Amino acid sequence: MAFTQGFENDVFISYSHRDNLAPRWVERFHDALLDALKRKLADDHVVVWRDLELDANSLFDQKIKRMIDSSAVFLVLLSRNYLKSKYCMKELDWFYSDERGLGLSIGDQSRIFIVLLNNIPHEEWPGQLSGTSGQVMHDAPKNSGKEGDFYDFDSPEFRQGVKEIADAITVTLKAFPGAGPDKYVVPPHPGENDDDEYIDVFIADAPDNLQITRDRLIEDLKKEKVRIPVEIPPPDNLIEHDEAVKKAVAGAHLAIHLLDLTPGRRIRDRKESSYPRRQLEIGLECDTHQLIWVPKELNYENIEEDTYKKFLYDLENGQRDKKNLNFARELKTGLKDLVLAKVQEIRRDLTGKIPPAAPVPVLLSTREDDLAFTIKLAGYLDDQGIKYRLNPEYSSIETTLKVFDDFLERARSVVIVCGAGPANWVQGKLIKIWNFIGTQMMNENIKISLENVWVYCLPSSRIPDKIRELTRLININILNNTHTRELDRSVLEPLLKSCKAGGGA
Repeated sequence: MAFTQGFENDVFISYSHRDNLAPRWVERFHDALLDALKRKLADDHVVVWRDLELDANSLFDQKIKRMIDSSAVFLVLLSRNYLKSKYCMKELDWFYSDERGLGLSIGDQSRIFIVLLNNIPHEEWPGQLSGTSGQVMHDAPKNSGKEGDFYDFDSPEFRQGVKEIADAITVTLKAFPGAGPDKYVVPPHPGENDDDEYIDVFIADAPDNLQITRDRLIEDLKKEKVRIPVEIPPPDNLIEHDEAVKKAVAGAHLAIHLLDLTPGRRIRDRKESSYPRRQLEIGLECDTHQLIWVPKELNYENIEEDTYKKFLYDLENGQRDKKNLNFARELKTGLKDLVLAKVQEIRRDLTGKIPPAAPVPVLLSTREDDLAFTIKLAGYLDDQGIKYRLNPEYSSIETTLKVFDDFLERARSVVIVCGAGPANWVQGKLIKIWNFIGTQMMNENIKISLENVWVYCLPSSRIPDKIRELTRLININILNNTHTRELDRSVLEPLLKSCKAGGGA
């Protein structure tokens, strides 16, 4: 919830990632601006957003565009690097396209702000910014012709510049109708409103390049009868921070920690530690279930900081005698389902039941070898308005089976994508489905929702004879895409026809 009603973010920062290399200038500016706006607006729910991941793809583009469309103010950190970035120019175009019809100003206040990180003449500014002015945040003398460098964090010029930028943005934000939403109220604890099916999940602070992953996970969990406690931003007072984290973790059923090669935002007075690490250390002292996730491809040799490397290595490989601690090394695409499987397990232990879950019209099951193609397939289904869930393999067989079983209970169509993987993997999946259908048929109180099983064959796929034998027992449809490594849409016609007839749409 942002300060400005009707928006997800108060400020969107458009910048070049090159400007955030050592000494992480953009990150420090972001923090300083957020603190200044919270003070001036007297509201802790001000949201200043910037993208923290470097991987640009179609899904990433959709995320960034959505965040721009849902931001009240667009802030440009104009530098030489910014002018050279095609992606930054794309962000400018998205803001100026104004698909929501909000206009580029509110009243007589502009919704776009420019911060000059280099001394760049007006005639070199992007056309979209012509006729505007900018706040200077560089040390080049006026009319000197020099580009200059960014103000130092500790300089009075930096502090004054941030203050003036915050003053101007404050005026604009207050010009929006209904500025200043009601304060967020923490939902009652399970049981207080005769609703004991909610699970409280604390999601710890994460390194910069996992922030979008973290945000996406939070939004997904909110749709699954999961409550997320109020955010705990890293404050200057570490004692207050620790007490707030202890309270949040102790009141949660599950604490989630997303970690990778970098330790995350540093603690000002403890340079050897970071907020993600500190929050995990606090979590390990509690009885709350802890789920620690790292990317599947993480290589300890690529971690530059020795103390953090040892900390992470010991978590994964050391002796862990706490039964409530789970360490998972998985793909990002499987993170949501991994967490949901854990949530369902906790919910079952607490209540003895699992609430009816949302249906999964199409379940896409694949191995890591074929994940890239399956993501293309998922994008095409999405374009056709067909809802799907992606179910990749996990390194833990137990987790894989739990997640797959959960989806089978809700799926109307299952698509097994096979290519580079071994043939016995496909066979195993189909036998699993066959056993599932048999078990469901023996239970008179359960209605089977699964209607179709599809095997999508890519080049190099091998279909054993036993699969053909299984077709006598269950209806297995073969989608033959072995002639090309590209997505042949004509191959998908039977699946689309089935979905639109009720088997997946």
